[in-house]
Amino acid sequence: MNKFDYQFIIIGGGAAGFAAAIKADSLKIKTLMISGGKVPLGGTCINVGCMPSKRLLTAAEAYWNAKNSKFDGVKSAAPELSFEEVIKSKDALINKLQSKAYAGTLKFLVYVTLKEGDPEGVAPRPYGAGAKFIDEHTIEVNGEKITGEKFLISTGSSTFIPPISGLINVDYLTNIEALSLKELPKSMVILGGGPLGLEFSQIYNRFGTKVTVLQSADRIADREEPELSNFLQKKLEEEGITIHTSAQTKSVSRHDGLIEVQADVRGKEVIIKAEKILVATGVRANTQPLNLESIGVGIGKKGGVVTNEFLQTDLPHVFAAGDVVDQYGDEINPKLETTAGREGFVAASNLLENKGLKMDFRSTPHAIFTDPPLVSVGLTDAQVVKQSGLTCSCRTLSLELVPKAHILEAADGLIKMAIDAKTEEVVGIHMAGARAEEVISMASFIIKNRMKLDDIIENTFIFPTMAESIKWVAQSFRKDVSKLSCCTE
Repeated sequence: MNKFDYQFIIIGGGAAGFAAAIKADSLKIKTLMISGGKVPLGGTCINVGCMPSKRLLTAAEAYWNAKNSKFDGVKSAAPELSFEEVIKSKDALINKLQSKAYAGTLKFLVYVTLKEGDPEGVAPRPYGAGAKFIDEHTIEVNGEKITGEKFLISTGSSTFIPPISGLINVDYLTNIEALSLKELPKSMVILGGGPLGLEFSQIYNRFGTKVTVLQSADRIADREEPELSNFLQKKLEEEGITIHTSAQTKSVSRHDGLIEVQADVRGKEVIIKAEKILVATGVRANTQPLNLESIGVGIGKKGGVVTNEFLQTDLPHVFAAGDVVDQYGDEINPKLETTAGREGFVAASNLLENKGLKMDFRSTPHAIFTDPPLVSVGLTDAQVVKQSGLTCSCRTLSLELVPKAHILEAADGLIKMAIDAKTEEVVGIHMAGARAEEVISMASFIIKNRMKLDDIIENTFIFPTMAESIKWVAQSFRKDVSKLSCCTE
């Protein structure tokens, strides 16, 4: 007789949970996956994150470009916009992809059983898959107690709601609601100038909403290279988005049918009125409903599950993966769909097979999918300086030197490369410009394989492409590239 109901229980049905389930199924381990809470099966990215937001960004770009042609001989038009139809189209696409990539995948996992947790959960804004621990080997789901030998916590994260006076008394939006509005608002205030806030600012601005962004840091995208974030701010402001940096939001209230935001912007009081307010101030791990501390699983300062470098918690049979994990080690976890999936595989491999695998965030790229996009992989200039044993050498190059950028009428972007001056190993590549989100995958291979300048310079690139920008910036360490012909060397 088996001591436990299941050999392996996964709490959370997102990217990390699915990666772990696929691994467990390959090992023929009897597994239970629990999905539920506010976000459907598949987790944040497919349902209320990167996939639907990129669909809206793409639709907004098509509408914007039709009205603002960049090419001689192609006249701008006055396209009709049905915001309702755009949202319906987005929903149809997401339902199709969610059904295929997640619900469809489960059909092939013979050893994995799915159980839907209570959608109401145990919190005012429910997250956590509707499960909670009773003891180290027992969870409760929908009133039913289930035992497991080993566990993976992969409940993800949700929007952090800052303690701003009056905010909870207005109908604020998070990414979930902002992706499914029935009507296009005339005006919107966005709290937060990070990736999510900036992407939504461009979506709604391009559709015709008057958008104001309040960023508490002294620049938007403040974790990125200053040259790039400053460039992106300039581009967004040129499109009509109002951006206030060093802005501290003091209070939020509702007057005469509008939301009124009082902020301190560099020592001056600013009052902004808008129909909608979107909170994009970061995320917090979904740990509260799980009752983890009662069984001895540590919670970090930011509310995430504390793990070691192998993703093991304080209990040897309980691991965690994805956005629910607190920061561990020196490398910054960018909290992405791709890293969550990899963490799910790593955690399951370590828990079920004792593989001893670790995450490598050094070569993990990330992107802000605005137009133009801002992307990054590896170390920034500031991070290199802090690293012991490394002497930084950096070059920032205008995309004006890249022929493809002129073809696209997008020659005003930038690319920056950081190297170890002693070894000439490339340790960071950062870009803001046309098609950067595609170029950065090549850059991640360069970082992962610890390539040096000559490895890039001696390679032949396709002409004309934006990927050539990597070779151009590499060559700038050797010579004045403004004096080179278009095909470099």
